[in-house]
Amino acid sequence: MFDLSLEVLRVVEDAAIASARTMGMGDAKTADHAAVESMRQCLDTIAIDGTIVIGEGERDAAPMLFIGEKVGASKDQPGALSVDIAVDPLEGTNLCATGAGGAITVLAASERGGLLHAPDCYMEKIVVGPAAKGAVDLDAPVKQNLKAIARRLQRGVDDLVVVVSTVPVTSN
Repeated sequence: MFDLSLEVLRVVEDAAIASARTMGMGDAKTADHAAVESMRQCLDTIAIDGTIVIGEGERDAAPMLFIGEKVGASKDQPGALSVDIAVDPLEGTNLCATGAGGAITVLAASERGGLLHAPDCYMEKIVVGPAAKGAVDLDAPVKQNLKAIARRLQRGVDDLVVVVSTVPVTSN
């Protein structure tokens, strides 16, 4: 059996490298396209039967891995590892296009049915590792959540690694 986490790491790394090759060229669509195509091609080399359940593109007509798209080298094969996938191949397309820092590639995978199917909507989210499960509250202040996570992990707040991603909310 293979380690899916290492395969996912390879997918986001390849997408980041592909988009980085467009960095500073002033073309957000080309940057996004590079990340999307790299991610799709890399996903199709992994022995999974994957389904994109959360993606971007429908809202803003950007290049995309579309919701419902099947990916993986074993798609639709009986007995294959079935996973649901959430992606944002290039979060911060304008940052990449202008040469600014802060753009990232994002992919989450779970067993089939393990990710909320939420097409075409933006949500507030907090993601923590298994050790901090139940320690956070979306309505709590950031400081309180950080303290709760640190307490659960038996660390200081200064020892936590935090990633913050913001996406502007648009209306239809």
